[in-house]
Amino acid sequence: MALVRKEVARYKKPLQELAVEYKKTAEKRPWTAEADRFILCSAAALGYGKWKEMRSLVHQSWPFQLDWFFLSRTPLELKVRFKSLVRILERQEREREGRVARPPQKKVPYGGYVRGPYHITKVKSSDNTTRVKSGDAAVP
Repeated sequence: MALVRKEVARYKKPLQELAVEYKKTAEKRPWTAEADRFILCSAAALGYGKWKEMRSLVHQSWPFQLDWFFLSRTPLELKVRFKSLVRILERQEREREGRVARPPQKKVPYGGYVRGPYHITKVKSSDNTTRVKSGDAAVP
């Protein structure tokens, strides 16, 4: 929530000026930029978890009186959209600071895991036996 409040506070008129940078693949999305800005600003004003109150604000605001998609959203759908907007804002913040995203974790077959600099791996093989593998040597 601190990131959302900080982002909203950066603008004089956040409902008109707040910039959310979407991915290029998000061009065919049903959510409008105005609706996204409204969700972020009302969450900053109301606080996290006030989804029913946010929904009543949507119904009371005149810019959305003809936006049937936004008017028909449930509180749970508003929450899900808010969480995805927070992820977008986090990505924007990382790019603004010059940090790169964390590299994805290495996946091991059959649900194992990788730890530490020595590559200690727990691997569940196809015959449902678990073994620990360290480097090139396998330990039963």
